[in-house]
Amino acid sequence: MTYARLFMPLKKYFFPLVVAMLAAMTELSLPVVAKSPSVNQTNQIKFKQTTTPQNFLQSLTQITDPKQMEEWERITNQAEESYAKQDYQTAQYWYEILNIKSQRMHYPGGEIIALTGMARSALAQSNYNLALQSAQKAQNVLTLANLRDFEKVNKLLDLQGQISEAQGNSAQALNYYLPALNWYEKQWQIYQPVDLWRSYWAREATPLYYRLLQLLLKNNPAQAFEIAELDKARGLIYHMTYGPLSPLRHEYTTRRTLRQLQAQIDLTEEPSQELINAYDQRRKEFQTTHPDITQRAKISPPSVKEVQEFLRQLDPEVTIVSYTITEQMVVAFVISTEEFHAISLPVTPAELLKRVTQFTSSNKGGGSLSIEQLQNHQYLYRYLVTPLLQHLKTKRIGIIPHRYLHQIPFAILQNGTRKYFDQEYEIFYLPNTSFLRLLAQKYPTVQRFRENAVKPKLLIMASPWYQNGPVIDKVITEARTIANLYGASFYFNQDATATRFWRFAPQSDVIHIASHAVFNEKNPLWSKIILYKDAVSEGRIYLHQLYDRLHLQNTDLVVLSACQTNKSNADSDGDEHITISRAFLGAGARTVISSFWIANDTPTSQLMTRFYRLYRNQGMSKLTAIREAQREVRKSMNNSNEWSNFSLMGDWR
Repeated sequence: MTYARLFMPLKKYFFPLVVAMLAAMTELSLPVVAKSPSVNQTNQIKFKQTTTPQNFLQSLTQITDPKQMEEWERITNQAEESYAKQDYQTAQYWYEILNIKSQRMHYPGGEIIALTGMARSALAQSNYNLALQSAQKAQNVLTLANLRDFEKVNKLLDLQGQISEAQGNSAQALNYYLPALNWYEKQWQIYQPVDLWRSYWAREATPLYYRLLQLLLKNNPAQAFEIAELDKARGLIYHMTYGPLSPLRHEYTTRRTLRQLQAQIDLTEEPSQELINAYDQRRKEFQTTHPDITQRAKISPPSVKEVQEFLRQLDPEVTIVSYTITEQMVVAFVISTEEFHAISLPVTPAELLKRVTQFTSSNKGGGSLSIEQLQNHQYLYRYLVTPLLQHLKTKRIGIIPHRYLHQIPFAILQNGTRKYFDQEYEIFYLPNTSFLRLLAQKYPTVQRFRENAVKPKLLIMASPWYQNGPVIDKVITEARTIANLYGASFYFNQDATATRFWRFAPQSDVIHIASHAVFNEKNPLWSKIILYKDAVSEGRIYLHQLYDRLHLQNTDLVVLSACQTNKSNADSDGDEHITISRAFLGAGARTVISSFWIANDTPTSQLMTRFYRLYRNQGMSKLTAIREAQREVRKSMNNSNEWSNFSLMGDWR
């Protein structure tokens, strides 16, 4: 007989009995903690190693040391570890013990954590009645203790929504989920940090967004679309709306002070009126010195009807396809001027991730496509495109990727007859539908720099050398050809410095950089563009500097003719992907053309020079010009994937 089978009767009969006995021992004399204990106490007492609830129950009644928080944390860790291992029954026992311990310590915050854990464990075991009872008890403790810990309140609402949804009560689940969502939205406004693109609140809220989205898809797909868009590139849109982050430093300091005061209030059982008044006073000062805070709260995704109106205004021949990947499903929202469809795609998130991973690992740039690559492209086409084809009735398709879909160029996907997606449509990318609102408000008409009578301000830079990479000498020819098309000058070799970039970029209508670029896998904010150093600069333009300093008020087009300028980390929290291309878009550029992977010298130079000839001399839109240039490169290079490396994000006109 195995140890597991011997242990089961104990778990089934003995442990509940012991827990019940301990619950009845309310007269037991234990030291009382006057206020909520700190979770940062150092571990000065070494407790006997215990691995089961049974062992711990035997020692619980013997504790007399006043420093009981260490033991409380130990019980919490045991419960969380069991839950993480999906041993929900054992987790249930540990949380019950934690609840008893918290009651004896007069620690209502601990009771809420324990009861919430009991509810989570019961829910995982489909014991909905026990889950609901535990959640209601946690709510009662929260109310009676008059705690101002709003994060606990919100997580409890979320949990009660999950229980209601599991019981099949969708209406009740929405009554819990929507207030929880509103709380997260308020936190975004109040606690928005300087690193907007990595918002803590966006990461914390993502699971709730997904649950709410999946629930709404059944009965209200239009509202589900708005929820999905809330989770997409929110920090980027804030950055695009309010410019570089340096002016926000003072605002960040004020926000940090507010957060510290709020934390003191939340962690104090009975906060003093003086502390509350200090918070209210700083809050009023903040609203006075930052009057735009009310307007910031209004930056929200457009409704389906608003998106359709933007398309009528900007380009009726565009259909938007916005993908959303939750933990359980993959959804595509398809919007044209007259139609809206929410389509559940025939692939699980796990299978899609597997295919995308195969795609990114095999498409490194250069060489012909293998049979395995072609098959994988067809699988992705079947999953992501085929179910939508009957609704794609316009010439141009605007793709809004989500999570790991940011890593693939949709143009290269093929159907069963090996026809590329871009052979039927012109494909471009958007960070989210809020970008359409910015275009409609700021740039309702197309800015033309193609006619000879209009001479834009150009910044063209070519830097072929990098100590850790090959010399890419074609970039100088590329830059010279483009400069000649516009009758402009260009900087190359030692004249192509970072100092000149920072000086002239804000004044430029068109920016073209042909150089090396390096994506930092471990810390994307330290990804960089390689230029020449001088007495002032080391010759590196780091991604975090672009977010912090760059402000492109009038820049219509940025072309990053370099490696991996549209590469991002595999799967960011939320949807705040950090790429060099997005930094330029966030700085105010209307259009950015950038690369997914390594950009080989010769085909990249060919693509860029052909693009500018078509755009400048033949009157094509930016999207049509890059598509036609890609077709020409594809024909000249047979079955290579080089042509699909670059994509257009932003204003396609």
